[in-house]
Amino acid sequence: MTLINRNKPDIVFLQEAHVDLLQNGEMAGYFANGWKFPWPGGATIGVVTLSRSAPVRVQSVPSKYREFFVTSPKVSLVTEYLLPGGERLMAVNIHLLNFERWGTTRFRSQLDDLKSIMADHTGPIILAGDFNTWNRKRLGLVQKLAEDLGLKEVTDFPPGRKTGDMEFSAFNWLFGIHKDLPLDRVYCRGFKIHHPRLLPYESSDHRPLLVELIRDTKLSHDHRQSPIAPKFSWIYFSLI
Repeated sequence: MTLINRNKPDIVFLQEAHVDLLQNGEMAGYFANGWKFPWPGGATIGVVTLSRSAPVRVQSVPSKYREFFVTSPKVSLVTEYLLPGGERLMAVNIHLLNFERWGTTRFRSQLDDLKSIMADHTGPIILAGDFNTWNRKRLGLVQKLAEDLGLKEVTDFPPGRKTGDMEFSAFNWLFGIHKDLPLDRVYCRGFKIHHPRLLPYESSDHRPLLVELIRDTKLSHDHRQSPIAPKFSWIYFSLI
């Protein structure tokens, strides 16, 4: 929790996280169960969303399909927060299916389920996490979802985000991996984006991302004016 104490984020997204991270003493936490290692005392992992304000809604969204057809589903976590003026912020902590070499059926299904939830929300949205966008087809589906929902991608990160690169060109060709495509991405609606950056953290192969988001009422889809433009700075990192 050193990064949390140092950067003081308002919202934290983690994937492949252990449930004991909820015992941080700093922030309210919510856990969506993704997988339990199948032996006595095996750890349970999933996605964790931490926040300094308690959400007014929490929803776990498991994928219909499982990795390799028989192992674990991928799970995402939707939380909503009440903003000044009555608006609700929807925060979607996402972890998309990974191992689908020849098609996008399972990947598309999971995106469609999440899109149907976000489509009913008229206020600001943060969508972020591990998208497993290691080829152009996958990235294109994510970009289409963002376009349909009016989400803008945060693109000004410095180099260094995790990619699917297996470091051997033959393996990349075999698995269809485009080695330069980042897996971890951030999309938002209704915010001005300020100072995206990577943070120094070496105990995971995914670098933590930090973005400061400032509420922009001019971008509000329901056009309700808030007397305060609250600032949300938040940190997201994936523990693999």
